[in-house]
Amino acid sequence: MPSLEIQPTCITIFPPDDRGRSKYFHGRSEIRSRFLRRLNHYNAINGGSIFLVTGPPGAGKSALLYMLGEDAEDLGWNVKMDITPEHFTSPLLMAKCLSVKLKHTTTRSTSIDAKVLQQSWGTSRILGAAIADVMRTAASARPLLLVLDEAQELSTIADILEDRKVASAAMGLLHNGKLGYPVVLLAGGLDTSREVLSAFGMSRITNENRARIGALSMESTREVIRAYVLGETGIDIPEQWVEPIAKKTQGWPQHIVCYSGGAATKVSTLQHAPSDSDLKDIVTYGRSSQVSYYEERTHDFDWEALRCIAGVFETITVGGSTTRSVIENALKEVYTQEQTKDIFTRALRQGVITGTAYGKYTIPIPSMHSWLTSEFGPSRI
Repeated sequence: MPSLEIQPTCITIFPPDDRGRSKYFHGRSEIRSRFLRRLNHYNAINGGSIFLVTGPPGAGKSALLYMLGEDAEDLGWNVKMDITPEHFTSPLLMAKCLSVKLKHTTTRSTSIDAKVLQQSWGTSRILGAAIADVMRTAASARPLLLVLDEAQELSTIADILEDRKVASAAMGLLHNGKLGYPVVLLAGGLDTSREVLSAFGMSRITNENRARIGALSMESTREVIRAYVLGETGIDIPEQWVEPIAKKTQGWPQHIVCYSGGAATKVSTLQHAPSDSDLKDIVTYGRSSQVSYYEERTHDFDWEALRCIAGVFETITVGGSTTRSVIENALKEVYTQEQTKDIFTRALRQGVITGTAYGKYTIPIPSMHSWLTSEFGPSRI
């Protein structure tokens, strides 16, 4: 099987909806090279495991997963991009997804007929082994890469005991390289994904098999802005606009799209020499798009909940962190214990806050920290 090396000159951009394939790509070359090395390793040993990509919302995780999937396809791997948590609870669903005929599946010493499986008959271990057999069959032709985006959503099946048992049985065999063929699960999601995966026995993820992404470097940010405008309009962005726009994005991939979109619109309609007024219009457009993104992230929190969270972080410097108890104590002034737990959990799952080292929590996007405290901070209301 061929080896593929990633050059640091590749370019990408991240879609405005923060999901899916990218039109342009730049950066992340170290992660891509490491991922390819791991694929080559697993192919050589006929084994597999999980490769986990985590990070705050808007960091470009989904875009990176698509790029890694394309890199794997270039290596000759069979890539399935639309894996969901439910695929690990049903041999029938997994077989359909992987185009494997599930007429008579054998699991070690037990034979399982498709009709029996359809009736949900059998133990969780047998069903998990059947899912593993489906993956084996698919990987017998060529190495198999399963791509699971929004991995934190595994929590939806973790709460159902039987589903968790079935998925744990299948994912445990995959994670520990017990399938006898190269099978890798490429998972991406918010930082809570690691904790959720541990509920399925996938807690021992090596440093080589995980990556946390955040803002791009300023050099990469400038290249993305140039590539985006040129790619969308066929016109080079005025060079004097690049640095001011890059600083406004703070290197955050989702924000780069917000401001680059405004720049592309302005360039395509410009009838005169670029001016400071034009740049001001771009910044206004970009900021408006940023705020819309924050509002979407927080739309199902009521005003009091946002006020409590903002009150905690109002006196904390951007990028700073605090403990869970401090955040929950602020919420408890308004909400019951059960409501407080629910709000805190939703804030984690939606990336409003994220865990850091030593059990502390922060607002992951610097500009979101500023927006949240300025809009909802008690001293500003």
